[in-house]
Amino acid sequence: MEREAPELRRPQRVGFEVLGILVTTLVLLEISYDTLPFVDLTAILTELAPEAVRIVTALLILLMVWFGLRMVGRLFESVTLVRFGTHAQTRSAWRLIAYLTWAVVLVAFALILLRDIAATVVSAAVFAAALAFVLQRPLLNVVAWAVIMYQRMYRIGDRVAIGNTRGYVIDIRIGHTVMREFGEWMQGDTFTGRIVSVPNSFIFDNPVMNYTKDIPYIWDEVETLVTYESDIDRAQQHILEAARVVVGNFMKSRYFLYLRRLEIRDLEEFMMNEPKIRMAFSDSGVKLYVVYFAPVEARRRIRSEITELIWRRFTADPQVGIAYPHMEVVRHRETRGETEAGESAGDLEESG
Repeated sequence: MEREAPELRRPQRVGFEVLGILVTTLVLLEISYDTLPFVDLTAILTELAPEAVRIVTALLILLMVWFGLRMVGRLFESVTLVRFGTHAQTRSAWRLIAYLTWAVVLVAFALILLRDIAATVVSAAVFAAALAFVLQRPLLNVVAWAVIMYQRMYRIGDRVAIGNTRGYVIDIRIGHTVMREFGEWMQGDTFTGRIVSVPNSFIFDNPVMNYTKDIPYIWDEVETLVTYESDIDRAQQHILEAARVVVGNFMKSRYFLYLRRLEIRDLEEFMMNEPKIRMAFSDSGVKLYVVYFAPVEARRRIRSEITELIWRRFTADPQVGIAYPHMEVVRHRETRGETEAGESAGDLEESG
């Protein structure tokens, strides 16, 4: 009996969790410092400059906020998974909540720690100008992140193409977007196994194509080249029946859902509730295309199943043949009169 492969799990970064627990425990114990007579952090910090005390306190609070968000984030994803339906949507929602929480905390620290408002404004303006000059690209990534979130260009769980990179979005961070890549040397939308990080600022210089923003279906077609001697009607029938077996019921059940998601009603006339045939001439035969829509993640599998059914139907029908580019050599036999004339001419040349 074959043993099942062990489940692959995402490596857990336990070091930061342990550090957070230790720091949180130390802070809580210091609040009741009577339990630790040999460690008096308050006395040690009082001897330092007031600014240093405030900085250390701020760092401890920030560390506690970071640790708390990590713990609450896992609980949030497990509790809201049923409501959102997918883990990608729960993680996307929690990312937005976490970033908003950090923004509120940082603004609160700025208002509490900085007392002189006038001097603070001037210092902040100078610091911001210098920071913008030195960190142009990172700041551009932050602006791009805000644009992505506000315009909802894509979210966690979408299949997108940013420039020449295609992948499944697994995280949207302030600086870059993390994707599980598909395509490249793999045909169709098969994953390559690589994790790609794309700077968010790429959206300003490259087209962003979202496969699943409005609805997780994509249009596709299977091309078949048949000979001119084939029975075209029978060939079309075989191709349509093969496509209907694979995606016919799916297209009928999702047809009205697709209609409701269309942004412009003028596009309704281009919608199809079953596979359709399109034709074109070629040097070697007639091209027959069967057009359909399918789930984006199953595009390659569905194309393979339709191709296999078409092949089996064609090979079982002698009236239909698959065309292919080839070359024929035709040899013409010379007539007897032309041969005799040629031999006579040769005799004359030799006698001369």
